[in-house]
Amino acid sequence: MAMKQEAPRVSRWVAAGLLGIVILAPTQYGVEVMKKVHLSPVDPLIGITFLVWLAGMVRTGAWRAIRAPMAWPILFVALAALSVVSSTNRLRSASEVVQFAEYFMAAYLLFVTSLSDRATFRMVLNVFLAVAGVVILFGLGQYLWPAVADFKVRATFNNSHVFGGFLSLVLPLLFGMMLYTEGVWRRLAFLPVILAGLVATLSGGTFLALTLAFGVLAMVRGWKCFASVMAIFFLLVFLAMPLLPRHNLDVLKNSISLFNEEGDLSRRYIEWQAATEMVQEHPLLGVGAGGYQDKIGTFYGILPVVGGTAAPADSQNLYLVLAGSIGLPGLAAFLALLGFGAAGAAKGFLGRDGLEASRKGLYLGIIGSLLAFSVNSFWSPLLVRGVGIPLVIILALATARPGYIRSATRSPTSVVE
Repeated sequence: MAMKQEAPRVSRWVAAGLLGIVILAPTQYGVEVMKKVHLSPVDPLIGITFLVWLAGMVRTGAWRAIRAPMAWPILFVALAALSVVSSTNRLRSASEVVQFAEYFMAAYLLFVTSLSDRATFRMVLNVFLAVAGVVILFGLGQYLWPAVADFKVRATFNNSHVFGGFLSLVLPLLFGMMLYTEGVWRRLAFLPVILAGLVATLSGGTFLALTLAFGVLAMVRGWKCFASVMAIFFLLVFLAMPLLPRHNLDVLKNSISLFNEEGDLSRRYIEWQAATEMVQEHPLLGVGAGGYQDKIGTFYGILPVVGGTAAPADSQNLYLVLAGSIGLPGLAAFLALLGFGAAGAAKGFLGRDGLEASRKGLYLGIIGSLLAFSVNSFWSPLLVRGVGIPLVIILALATARPGYIRSATRSPTSVVE
């Protein structure tokens, strides 16, 4: 009897922790605890919340009933841990593996089991959307402030590339929900935030990813929707964008252009070639998790580096970074993790008759989010602080199902049920 009385108190702490994680996640601000290793505000909160959740699970015996889909997250983290063997800076590699474990094991397990409860699912989703709206409007404010450089239109992130990664997760989610929300006025409520995000997008890779994702989602909704969305989209691009204060089209084009103003190959793509050499020489284990940036300079060989100029921050290819640092098997596990999330959202979208429209739109939006994130990752290494946990939340929203936890307690988050 005492256990049943204590369970709600523990579950309230877990729920508060979940909300705190959602609120604190979308930022790269943190404290550098060692060279190139930062501790962000959300990191200790994830650890504390997970331990409280785990203690409740053990105390109630509910841990025996966990059926969460952890195979791909565990495999990804295990392969990343294996790469430490080939690292020349094992402390740095170990810290990177710990962060992967925090994101894709602790945080994912915490969210995917908690979200199996309908009330918790709604709570987390609503707060996530509200926080995303605030971040987007903050970025729009920077965009409208002339003193802020284009690359510093970043909202709560370090630069426009990482901000673009966040936008690639949230804007398709909002768009998918907008397509299925009932009522014209409720549907139009999503539009200002989506437009604000598009205006503040100054990363060419992000804009291409969003264009593709929006087109695919509109096509799924129907050919009339696709035709309407594409017509509006092209009108905005060719009529409205040239009038914007930052000349968005030029900024977007220059950010992913193959050649710079002098006609030389952009440093970003030269680095891609060097990263390919890294993968060829270390295909199985890579150079060690977190070791890409320290080692990439040794793989340029005879590749020209014009003027010794550095590539813009966060302009690497995520897939080459992962393959070069943790090996091709580790990259394959990460891609499978994304694919599993997309498959879970597709199953939710297609598999249940009578599914309420808002949930159907959510699942469609998640598919668009994972598609946009995957495309955008060709131009930016988006598995970074500030974007990693929002990605985990998207994956958990995609794959959470009733029955992952079957607890005897009445806790609303199954300490979790």
